[in-house]
Amino acid sequence: MPQDGRVAARGGAAAHLQAELTPIVTVGSTATLTVRLVRTDAATAPDAPTPVDGEAGRIVAGGPVTVTVVPRGLRFLVGARRSRLVRLPSGTAAEARFTMLAVDRGPAEVTVLVRGDGELPLATVRLTSEVVGSDDHGQAGLARASARIATADPLITCRPTLRIDEEIARGRSILHAALSVGDESHRFRIRLADKARLVADVRASLARAKEVGADLPAAERADAVER
Repeated sequence: MPQDGRVAARGGAAAHLQAELTPIVTVGSTATLTVRLVRTDAATAPDAPTPVDGEAGRIVAGGPVTVTVVPRGLRFLVGARRSRLVRLPSGTAAEARFTMLAVDRGPAEVTVLVRGDGELPLATVRLTSEVVGSDDHGQAGLARASARIATADPLITCRPTLRIDEEIARGRSILHAALSVGDESHRFRIRLADKARLVADVRASLARAKEVGADLPAAERADAVER
């Protein structure tokens, strides 16, 4: 079941991101995600000119990119890395494997992102899997997805950016965030022990604010909501 990724990018693709994941996994067992960076046919041709524009040229020249995996319904094993630096070798594909534990029964998903020097992704794909209670099923094969790796649009990269990668497992959420302004970036992590409760509290607060401000003039509504 191919699932195409989208990214705010421009220009031709120097390489492609490919990912594979088992479509059904038993709860309590591990699932392996395989990620590959592959040169495009045009980039591997003997007489192909080397791109020199931005990230695309840097990737083809062997510059490192960061591959990040964001799971939901699955979680990394203790000590495992969620991000890895990968270089695209000449003539072959670069491959990285990520092992995760299936913890939540039901639909699960994994998002794979490729980033260069900045926080905006140059490519992203999403794969889904089903976490079941037993291995008594006839499902075989792999779920696959691919997307082109291209240069991020400079009209977007020049603006302040807030990036959030959210992992969810057993009702707990981990937000890996980064705030970028110009060449400066601040990275931080937030743990939410009970995401469902947080969402419910926020919705209840919004409902109360709407009720409080319903009968007030517009000029007084903001002050009433803040109180």
